[in-house]
Amino acid sequence: SPRGDARIPIVWRRGADVMTAELVVAEGWRVGELGWRKSVAEAAIGAHMGFGWALAVPAAERRALVIADGAMAVRAFFGKKPMGGAAFAAGLRPHHVITAVNGRSPDLSDRPFKTWFRMNFEPGQEITLTVRERDGSPRSISYRAPGVE
Repeated sequence: SPRGDARIPIVWRRGADVMTAELVVAEGWRVGELGWRKSVAEAAIGAHMGFGWALAVPAAERRALVIADGAMAVRAFFGKKPMGGAAFAAGLRPHHVITAVNGRSPDLSDRPFKTWFRMNFEPGQEITLTVRERDGSPRSISYRAPGVE
């Protein structure tokens, strides 16, 4: 489905008749929080994050890194074999705290983060993560978003 302004053809049957119409959608029509739906978070839509999960950073650590309330603060979970992910290959490590993706910083983690990522980024799109190092210094890590398998 389109991400911005679009005209979507619709075809359906009413008895023996084939009906057609066109659905016109405006920029920003994909609004809503779908992170609660496992079927969306796990669906083959949009881009893969390049790592397994985005785990919430505890409040005390957020404060220590001076990350504002309401801003993104997640840590990538890679699983047992992290070397295969695009983000790991680009330099993201388990100790990094991700504070923005392509300049956007919604306060999401876990399944809502994964859903947001998939609904906002396409496979092959350049992704730039803004991360904090252990000492709090910022760093950018860029990679091409893989597709969802």
